Amino acid sequence: MTDQLDRAHQSDSHSEPTGVYAGDAPTRAQSRGMRAFWFDGFFAWFSEWIVLQYLTLYALAFGASDVQIGYLAALVSLSAALAFLPGARLAEVWGRRKAIVLLTSGGAARVILLGLVVLPFFSEGKGVIYAVMALGSLRTFFGSLGMPAWTSLAADIVPPSIRGRFFSSRNLGMNAAALVSAPLAGLMIDQMGFPRGWESVWLLALFTGLLSTAFYSRIPEREITHAIPTPPATENAKGGMLNDRNFLGFCAVTFIWNLALYIAAPFFNVHLIRNMGGNEGWVGILLAVNSVSALGGQVFVGRLLDQRGARWLMAVSGFAIVSLPLGWLAVTKPWQVLFINGAGGAMWAAYNLAWFSLLLYISPANKRAFYSAVNQMTVYAAAFVGPLIGGALGELYGLPFLFLVSGLGRLVAAGLFVPLVKEIPGDVPAAVVSGGLEVQPVEEAEGI
Repeated sequence: MTDQLDRAHQSDSHSEPTGVYAGDAPTRAQSRGMRAFWFDGFFAWFSEWIVLQYLTLYALAFGASDVQIGYLAALVSLSAALAFLPGARLAEVWGRRKAIVLLTSGGAARVILLGLVVLPFFSEGKGVIYAVMALGSLRTFFGSLGMPAWTSLAADIVPPSIRGRFFSSRNLGMNAAALVSAPLAGLMIDQMGFPRGWESVWLLALFTGLLSTAFYSRIPEREITHAIPTPPATENAKGGMLNDRNFLGFCAVTFIWNLALYIAAPFFNVHLIRNMGGNEGWVGILLAVNSVSALGGQVFVGRLLDQRGARWLMAVSGFAIVSLPLGWLAVTKPWQVLFINGAGGAMWAAYNLAWFSLLLYISPANKRAFYSAVNQMTVYAAAFVGPLIGGALGELYGLPFLFLVSGLGRLVAAGLFVPLVKEIPGDVPAAVVSGGLEVQPVEEAEGI
């Protein structure tokens, strides 16, 4: 399901519910929920990894230009940004979080993949490129619409005392799924050709996505309710979001960081295929290397988070990630990108883990769906503007210029993070959730 993150709390007026986690062990309902949640993550990421990496290449296969690739990425991001606040409101008003996720992220967003399957039969020429844009945007809108509800329920499923261990295990499973899905999709496209290979890949994404939906439907929502005290770090937000300088600083850094990322993000694989002699098979291989690196990285970054905290880990990994787009300026052959993706997987595993942990902790638990929606709107606002700028710059100055701009922008964001986001009392790894479907930037998913 849309892999987001959250950590619930019990408000001052909220009495302790009967049968809900209050000690060191999960309840029976939470144990059932965690098993279903683990398999949901595995199949969700198997499906989503394919879509994240190959949707742009699908448009490219129909002859899309750099500007059109930028439009595709921008429209997808805009659709996500427009969905978050309605999704948060829906979660507050209706309250049936699992049903919301099943109807939106797990239902409509996945059925839309059928449109990608039949697209070659009903469209041709430039029209098919715009159809890819429309389908990609609709899929992302429904996926993001269920995100606030997912965020709220995710925290209730896993008790705080074991979140680090559980989500580390879940992330390993998701990375293992990505390790299989990306190379398999690339091989299918390479061997079966156009359009049969693409049709088969989208059917595979649909099937595994529906398996994820089936497992998510088994989570016992009614038996799981909020029972976690408000962490001290969120008390400074009682005056409202506009008075919460730490959260506002976090959002400012998030915007600058993602603007720098998305200026170049849609164009790395385009550059690989168009200018470096690669193909869809190479894309799959490089993504597999990234997944292996992320698998190994998850083991060590969890320990670092335990020892040093999320703020420290986010700062260190952020500065390290600056080097990834700059590395693309030195490569001329697809095999050379193996070294970039080999390092990138571990770097992004650390950054993503720290980012989501920090977001959880600085967001007031009783307003977490809203805070999460606002932060994700910040991400996708940058992701909307970035590809438009990148597409125009790429046409004028070439794609390597975008990689330089992206690296410098990341450096600025990483430098601003330390003064803008202050130390948080009690910054602990118990709040960690990582490996998100909708919130992970494209750049993280590619290991760049």
